[in-house]
Amino acid sequence: MGPFLLRLADVWSLYLHVLERTGALARLSSLSLPLEPSLRPFWALVLAGTAVFLLYSALACGDDMRVRSFRAVTLLAGATLPLAALRVQDGPWRIPLGGGILPLLLAAGLVHRSLAAARRSGAAERWILRTRWGVELAGLALFSVAAGLFLSRGSLSLSASRAHLEFVVPADAAPALAARLDEIGLPAASRLRRGRGVVTWKSGETIGTFFRLIGAGGSLLELEARQVARALRGELNRVINAESANLQRAVAASSRQVTAIERLELDGRYDELPHVTRLVADARRAEPEATLSELAERLGIHRSAVQRALERVESLALHDDQGVGRHVAGPRVRRSRTAVRVAPPA
Repeated sequence: MGPFLLRLADVWSLYLHVLERTGALARLSSLSLPLEPSLRPFWALVLAGTAVFLLYSALACGDDMRVRSFRAVTLLAGATLPLAALRVQDGPWRIPLGGGILPLLLAAGLVHRSLAAARRSGAAERWILRTRWGVELAGLALFSVAAGLFLSRGSLSLSASRAHLEFVVPADAAPALAARLDEIGLPAASRLRRGRGVVTWKSGETIGTFFRLIGAGGSLLELEARQVARALRGELNRVINAESANLQRAVAASSRQVTAIERLELDGRYDELPHVTRLVADARRAEPEATLSELAERLGIHRSAVQRALERVESLALHDDQGVGRHVAGPRVRRSRTAVRVAPPA
């Protein structure tokens, strides 16, 4: 396979990756179509490319030679693309053809835009404009109805933890309203409550999208402000709880270590400690609130050496019969958050 075909295969791989990340590939696989699942992304691209080429051909109206040539080329591409796909769908040329459709569509779009001054308005373009205006007017009418429905039958509840918007409508109108909202990308839940239909949203993002569409800017700003404040409050509580837990553990460890040092002094074993262990113990007793890193920086040794020395002091304080020599074997101290547990020696 040559370099050009390899580039087309890379484009095809990118197309499949986009379908997979957006969830379109899973939806194509779930459809009941008389096609193998592996061929569905290919034919979806072929049919979309055919429709776009035929649309460009219909929009290319005018007597300019460039416009007429563009119309002939796009009409030929739209007519021959499905036939070519039928011939290569089961062979190795399916991937290069699929990867080549996307650059062709991009090139056709650029040429179509560059010929805007030479084209004249035709029947297809006027029909597309009328269709677009109709869709926009229908959308405005739908959102106007939704805004009126919210003002007459809707209610919004904002609490510290969540937002809740609901429409109270007749029982037979609730499923239809939920289905219509789902069609415009605002999925809602419907249920019956005391003989009335209730359509609810509990997602702050969905409620914000609805307010944006109906032009309720003030309510949208208040909702977003509450969401930001709730997120900041949650993050602040998380940080405070983490710092408080760390501080409590540090205070408990320091208290255990100072107590162990005092016990060794009472037993007369403190002076028998190794030099480094005694230096660490003196530093801990002088600065009970210091962290292990601060003690290590003050003494000029590694943090791990400070930790081992303090663990050694705690172990000696727990066992009166244990020697203080550097090589004397003893049980290992396992420290948990709530208690100190001593494991038997191996």
